[in-house]
Amino acid sequence: MATAVSTSLTEPGTHEEEHAPQIVYLDAELVVRDECNAREQDTEPDHDLINSVKEIGVEETISVRPRPDGTYGAFKGWRRAQAQQAANAAAQEDGRPVRRIKAHVREDLVGRDGWTRFLSLVENKHREGMSQRDILKSQELSLIGMSDVERRQAAKALGVGRDAAKQAKTAQKLDDATLRRAAAGGWTWSRPPSSPRSRRSPARSAA
Repeated sequence: MATAVSTSLTEPGTHEEEHAPQIVYLDAELVVRDECNAREQDTEPDHDLINSVKEIGVEETISVRPRPDGTYGAFKGWRRAQAQQAANAAAQEDGRPVRRIKAHVREDLVGRDGWTRFLSLVENKHREGMSQRDILKSQELSLIGMSDVERRQAAKALGVGRDAAKQAKTAQKLDDATLRRAAAGGWTWSRPPSSPRSRRSPARSAA
C-alpha cells in the first residue's frame, strides 16, 4: 500500500493544477515502466546504482502516474525504481526489511500521454546514456500527442520550431553513425542532419 507523506509540495510545471502532486512512499513492486517513458534503450540500472540503493535506498524522488490495474507507471526514475526492486529482492533473501520508494504521483497526467512523454524526455535527455534515436522518437511522439497550447509550451522549452515533430520523424530515418556525427557536431532543429547521400554533390551534366 502507498503511504502519503505530504501533499503540500509542488514541482515546476507549465500547467496550473487544482491539486499539487502528492509525494508518497510506494511499494517498489507496484512501480512499472510507463509506456510513455522516453528512454527505450539502456533502461537497466547498472551495478553501481544497485549497490548504492542497497545501502541507502533511492534518494531522488521518482515520478509516476497511476495505472488502471493499481500499479504506477514510472516516466521519471525507472532505473532507480528497478534498482530498488533488485535491492529489495536481495534484502528478502537475507531476511532484511525492504524499502519503499519515494514518488511524485501525477494523477493529472492520466490520459495525457504527449505531455507525459515530454516530461520524461526533459528528465532523460540530460542524463547519461540516452540515445539520439530515443530523443528524436520522444520529441516526435510527445509533440504530436499534445494540444496546441501544450505543443507551443513544449516547443519553447525544447528550443525547437513548429515543424520539430516532422523534422524528428525525418531524422529518425538516418543511420546511427550519421546521428552520432550530427549530434557531436551540434546540429539544431532549424538545420536538422542530412544523410551522407543527400550531401553528395549532384552529378555534373555532360558538356
